[in-house]
Order: sequence, then structure tokens, then C-alpha cells
Amino acid sequence: MPKEDRIRKKARKSLDRAEVFMADERYDRAYKDFLKAGEKYTELREYKVAEQCYYYAARALVHEQKFLDGANAMRDAANSCIHLGNYQKAADYYDVSAKYALKSSKREAEFRSILSSCFAYLCWFLKGQQDKGLAFIKRIKKQVDSREFAENRLTRLVKGLTLAIINRDDSALKVLEEEFIEYKFRESETKLIKDALLLAKTHLLLNFGLDIPEKEVTREDRISFNLFVDISRLKELRDDPYLAHKFKSIKIIDAGVTLSDNLSSKKTPELPMNIEQKRFELEFSARANFAGEGFIGPVIFTLELDERLYFFAKTKSHEISVKSPPAQLGINLKPLTNPIINQTFPMEVKIHNPSDADVSNITIEFELPKGLRLMRGTSRKNIFQLIRNEQFTWQISLKPLEPGEHKIKVTMTFFDQDGKQIGP
Repeated sequence: MPKEDRIRKKARKSLDRAEVFMADERYDRAYKDFLKAGEKYTELREYKVAEQCYYYAARALVHEQKFLDGANAMRDAANSCIHLGNYQKAADYYDVSAKYALKSSKREAEFRSILSSCFAYLCWFLKGQQDKGLAFIKRIKKQVDSREFAENRLTRLVKGLTLAIINRDDSALKVLEEEFIEYKFRESETKLIKDALLLAKTHLLLNFGLDIPEKEVTREDRISFNLFVDISRLKELRDDPYLAHKFKSIKIIDAGVTLSDNLSSKKTPELPMNIEQKRFELEFSARANFAGEGFIGPVIFTLELDERLYFFAKTKSHEISVKSPPAQLGINLKPLTNPIINQTFPMEVKIHNPSDADVSNITIEFELPKGLRLMRGTSRKNIFQLIRNEQFTWQISLKPLEPGEHKIKVTMTFFDQDGKQIGP
């Protein structure tokens, strides 16, 4: 019988026994056979079955109050998930492992809890959920010795990854690479650390931001702007002595923009989208709704690398000023009959708003020359409001007292939409 078949036969036998013991609640026997089966299936690289063996071994161990051993079995289940590329499930197993370890009174319990919490963070980091990972580590930190936490290699790795991305400084990553090249973890966990360093370095090698041509726009304008992503420096990863990686695929799978209250989104890109050029742009547009100081951004977007690694990036925001369109009024005076000396004639007064802005509190005053007398109406007219493209018409009656051309002086004041007085 081939060696592989012999191993599989032993694994199946251990698993069958373990399931019987578990059903009979003989947990002291069940966990031993689950662990044996898990080790055999791991040797066969059948990680899906191995994961379940370690999971049930952990449950049996906890029933026996063997919390630290249960934590180690959960860590083994997480390792199986890493081999399968299921970082989300691995994070969940590490989460439980860290909590189990803290229930143990053994000396190494805190070390094991810190270890599992840091590996949980790395799994969440690779799924673009750094905030969730940091929140979990902070909870564990409160329950362990502060000095041991600070001196742990993996907590230094977590801190280095976080600071490198926040400060966009890869000097800390270089130190971490040199340190972890020499340090030996399990095969799957070494892969996890390497992927985390790869993701962090990718983040730092990317150049991204917003292209916004306008700094000042008018109300109701449409504002076009682009998110650009430049991947030209990713080729440096191929020459990295530790990472030596070339991405097979890079996608933007999600992108959202934050806008001030006086702006509204009009166009967003259709995603997911492959990035194939060295510089790639996504088009957005917004509408200016009302005047005031505003902002565009940040844009938060998620990248998928090789269909297994994820991270989100955040651009800076840009200030933009929205102005009201210039308000203006036109006035026209038109005699409705031919003026005759010493005879009253009607004069039509028409005021119109040809601009794209509403105006309010309009005051019109007429100053008549000596040769004209106002017979009906008033020399001062108040109008509450004229919206865009609206007009208002009324009549006054005048009497010419002498022949000739008479000039009527008209003075207007009004307020625009920003409350600014225009005129006289």
C-alpha cells in the first residue's frame, strides 16, 4: 500500500474513533484522536478536513478545562485555514484561541494569547479590516502584562505595519523584514507574516490621490474629478530579497467619496475594475447645490491583489468654494401712448431677472426731470422677490410739461442669494 494511502487510513481511523468518543461525551479520549487525525490530514495537505479535526479537538479540550491546549488546537485550525487562503475564518479561530489562552492559569498563557491576537490582526489586515484587528488587540492588551505585550516580536510587527501605512514610511518595514527573515514560525504563519509585509509595502509603493481642476465653482455647476492610482513602482517588489513577488492581478473593487453638505454625487465609477496600465484613473462627478465653503474627499477605495489580498486606501480631501451665480436685474420703461405736452400718458415699467440667481428685497426709485410730473403711482417701488428668469410689470402715469427729450434716472438696490446687497 502506498505511503499516502496508509496515512489516510490511519487518519480516517482516528477520526472515526474521535467522533464516537465525542458523541459519547468522552472528551478526554475524543481530543486525542481528533488531534491525531488533524496531524495526519495536515501531512496529506487535506487542510479542510484537518481544520475540522482541530476545531473539534479544541472543543473537547475546553470541556476538559484544558484551555491552553484548546487554544493551541484553535491555532492549528487557523493554520489550516491559512493554507486554504481563508484568512477571514483563520482570524476567527485565532480570536477564539487568544480568549481560550487567557482562561488558563499556566505561565505561558499570556504569551499564547498575545501570539494568537497578533496573528488574528494579520489575517484581518490582509482582508482590509485593520481597524477590526486593532480593536481586538487593544482588548487583549488590557488583559495581559504590559511589558510582555510591548516586548513581543509580533506586537512590534503590528505596530510597525500600522505606523508604516499611517506615516507612509517604509523604513520601519525594512527593519521588520530583516528581523523576521531570521525568525522561524510555522510554515503557514511565516506565509501570513510575509503576505502582511507584502501588502504594507504595496501600499507604500502605490501613488494615489485626487485630480480636481477647479478650486472655485458656481452653484449648480457640475464638478468632474478623478481618483488616480499609479502602480509603476510595484515592479520593485520583484527585486525584493525577502518578498520577491509579482502580482498577477490588481483590481479596484470598491470606491466611495465623501462630499460636503453643499455638494451631491452625480457619477461614480462602475466597479470592480482591473488596473492594467501603470497609471489608472476613475471618474467621479458632483453637483454644487448651494453656496458656501465645501470639500471633496477623502475617497476611500479597496484594492484586491491576486484575488486573495485586500487593503483600503484613503486620499486626502480638497477644499472647494461654491459661489452663487452673479445676480443682475434689467429694467425697461416704455410709453404706451405718444407723450403730448400737458396730457397724461401711461408708462409701462418692466423689471426682469435674466440671471441664474434669485434676488430679493428689490427697491426701485425714479428721479424725474423738471419737464415731467408724476400723476399716478409712486416714485419708489418695493418688490419682495424675483426668481431666475422672472419679470414684473406695472404702470405709472406721467405728464410732460415742456417739449423735448426727458431723461428719467432709475436707481435699484437688491440682495443676492448670499445676502449681499447689490446697488445702488
